[in-house]
Amino acid sequence: MGTFYPTIKTYNIKEMGSFNLEITYLDDMNQPPQNLTIIPNYVNPTISIINNIVSGYYSEVFEHYIRYRRPDYSYNQVNTFEEVHIDGVPLIYRFMPDQTPYVEFTYTVEVSGETEGIPYTETEIYTVNVLNDWTYQRNRLFRVVNPELFEQTTVKWINNSSVILPWSNDITWITENWPWHS
Repeated sequence: MGTFYPTIKTYNIKEMGSFNLEITYLDDMNQPPQNLTIIPNYVNPTISIINNIVSGYYSEVFEHYIRYRRPDYSYNQVNTFEEVHIDGVPLIYRFMPDQTPYVEFTYTVEVSGETEGIPYTETEIYTVNVLNDWTYQRNRLFRVVNPELFEQTTVKWINNSSVILPWSNDITWITENWPWHS
């Protein structure tokens, strides 16, 4: 009986976080197998399996609820921001992020070979947990709803005292630095 490498079998990554997992095997005589096959439980278009390397990133793996009004006053409901197709700025009526903390993807690795004339076959399972990154989805929501404002760094703001003041409009900084995020 040989050893699969890496010996850590479970990995956690954020949605859109890239990873590179090279899987190898050495038998009892420290020889590589004659055959090594990696079988995913789900084929993802942003993940590639070449030889013994699994690499890429996971995109749109969570099912969100997005209901919006189009400029022609029709309504549409979709599960990802990739599906929001509009001309102009939509009016988002409801956005409910997926509450699932992570989605599990597994890769079954099968090896076969021969050690000292004795054939062997072994199997190991590697798991990649894609963590639900609500910050990423929040930023996508901001970009869809008002892309011009999101990119803008300062605007003039007329407050109640009628004094024109510069105002920072870095929505990412504002939402990540409220007191409850410290």
